[in-house]
Amino acid sequence: MRSASIIFVLFVFVSCGLQTQVELDIPAEQQKLVANCFFSADSVWDVHVWKSKHALDAKNVEADRVPNATVVVKDGATANPLSYDGQYLTFRSKEKATTGKSYTLTVSAPGYETIASTVTIPEAVEIVEVKSERTLFPEMPEYYQRIFEIRFKDPAHRLNYYALSIQNVSNNSFNRENTPMLTRPLNPTFAEDYYSEWFQHYKVSTAEYNLLFNDRLFDGSDYTFKVACFEQNIDEATPLEYIIILKSIGEEYYQYRVTYNLQLESKDDPFAQPVQIYNNIQNGYGIFAGYSQSVVKHKVR
Repeated sequence: MRSASIIFVLFVFVSCGLQTQVELDIPAEQQKLVANCFFSADSVWDVHVWKSKHALDAKNVEADRVPNATVVVKDGATANPLSYDGQYLTFRSKEKATTGKSYTLTVSAPGYETIASTVTIPEAVEIVEVKSERTLFPEMPEYYQRIFEIRFKDPAHRLNYYALSIQNVSNNSFNRENTPMLTRPLNPTFAEDYYSEWFQHYKVSTAEYNLLFNDRLFDGSDYTFKVACFEQNIDEATPLEYIIILKSIGEEYYQYRVTYNLQLESKDDPFAQPVQIYNNIQNGYGIFAGYSQSVVKHKVR
């Protein structure tokens, strides 16, 4: 009984203890330039430039843009200056990149340290064949799924990274134009490499769900990658067509997307470890990454 009384007294003492407020002077970090650019041989240059923020600063994407920056993309000795597009709020050029070449992005602005990054566009890995079949959804037998078998030849003796996306482009009353499909790998080995993501460019309606994976398990093989996605319960006479996109991406592209999605998944978890998003910009922040792609139309009926 005596020990219980002592514990009660300690509890009251701690509960009613003195509190001291301490104001911390958090030093302001020097702002740096931030550049984001995903590019391929099929698209024009499109570079977003912002200034970095303190962790406690309010979010204001528009105010943080740096429209007076000087943005240049170099291909060896050839320099391609980009112009600011006020409609899309990015730096653009009508020039296009070439697969297999190395490019250097340089961004400078008054009051900021110049930033730079150099990457190479990987060679495209062509889709050899696509097969598909419609089956019942295992977890919900009242719904249907479509299983895709996507065959390609993986280049040997190097670590290759891929992003796979499927879009439903059927022209029928059940489908919106270019509907991105959320796919899942049938091989559970790839579960850890699976990330769904939207590619939503500012004021441009381009979106995809991408399945990220690498070739650690099938290096140099003629490989068939199997995925499944939900399919509407429609009759056999309704037109049905898909587009399969296999992107060949670099390690920087892969690491950025993996860490970006990991941060999104853990941002509301107070017990999660902090996630540092991958960055390949020297003297600044952001991502400069190239990719090439193989596109195949798959008409079911």
